[in-house]
Amino acid sequence: LDDMRRSVDERVEQLKAISEISALIAGFAMVTMVEVTIPESLDSSVLISTGIVASSVIGFMLYVMISSIFLLLICYDLIKADVGNKQVTEYSLPPDKIENGKRLNLFESMWEERYKSQWGTVVKVFVAGCLLFPVLISLTSWIVFWEHESRNYAGASVTVVCGVSFLALRQRFVGDYNYIHVDTSTRSQSRPTQD
Repeated sequence: LDDMRRSVDERVEQLKAISEISALIAGFAMVTMVEVTIPESLDSSVLISTGIVASSVIGFMLYVMISSIFLLLICYDLIKADVGNKQVTEYSLPPDKIENGKRLNLFESMWEERYKSQWGTVVKVFVAGCLLFPVLISLTSWIVFWEHESRNYAGASVTVVCGVSFLALRQRFVGDYNYIHVDTSTRSQSRPTQD
């Protein structure tokens, strides 16, 4: 039972963290759309691209927040119901989840069967939103510097920095995705090594 409660706590902390960070990123993207002054001479392609990227970031992060809330409610419901209690028959495990007459971690078994795919989708959408954020910063810099005589140098400089950030984030996410997505019961064997 203690192992099961520990598994529930780990999932709750994961969901809280990803929900809070997604809300922060969505807030930054919303501020960008609201506060940036649009020059009259701005090229329409830059304006349209900025609108698409900003709305995509907000939409992705909103999906992550809502999905995380629903998964959190499921975890809290399981805690209240005390899924380790044998009287909770609606969560009974199929025969292949019983080994030598011993019940496996019930919460993790349920998570694998019912919610792992949802969690995987949440992580993928979160990664997509995070990768689009440097793109949004780059596009916004062109809008901000559009009417300045050195806009090409300033915009290109910000774009290069954002490009490096994009590649670094992508490398980080690719290295950590399997670790984030794996079953907590096997995480100690699958944790990536830091270079």
